[in-house]
Amino acid sequence: MVKAIIFDFFDVIYSDCLRVWLDKHGYKKEGKIAEASYLIDSGVISEKEFMERLAEVSGMTAKDVESELDSFAICDFEVVEFIKKLRADYPIGLISNAGAEYLRFLLKDNDLESLFDEILISAEVGMVKPEEKIFRLMLDKLKVHSSETIFIDDHKRNVDAAVSLGIHGIWYQGLEKLQNELTSLGIIKNLKI
Repeated sequence: MVKAIIFDFFDVIYSDCLRVWLDKHGYKKEGKIAEASYLIDSGVISEKEFMERLAEVSGMTAKDVESELDSFAICDFEVVEFIKKLRADYPIGLISNAGAEYLRFLLKDNDLESLFDEILISAEVGMVKPEEKIFRLMLDKLKVHSSETIFIDDHKRNVDAAVSLGIHGIWYQGLEKLQNELTSLGIIKNLKI
């Protein structure tokens, strides 16, 4: 029986601005960009340092990089409304690989904090998906067993990591597919969608 549902944030609830920026400029998340991304997600560098590293790679100013990233920020309010419906029956967790300052701002600015019973931001806890310990920490916080939990993420490697712990993983590929999968699991049969 499912007792809790855990969501990823970027490219599930909110656009992944870095991914859009990389695509726009023809960059790949490798080398210095991958390193900078991992360091901010781990809480080792600040948002300012992250922007400076992207500026160094791109030849843009840090201010221009930040401005461009901000222009790609879009919240999927259909997903937000769906989570609100789920939350009526299930505790909801959030696990996100992100810089703490930026994600906390987005959560507050879009009034999303109340969607979640527990929020784990990689930079705050010093653990990054797909590390096993970040999933275990969330299970402890929600007070559920892995077999009683669903985890939803747009990155298959993160879903696979959750599945290896006994969590039911769903690879997010759009809201309609998610709703269909949750319906097949008997999760949303009573929700008014």
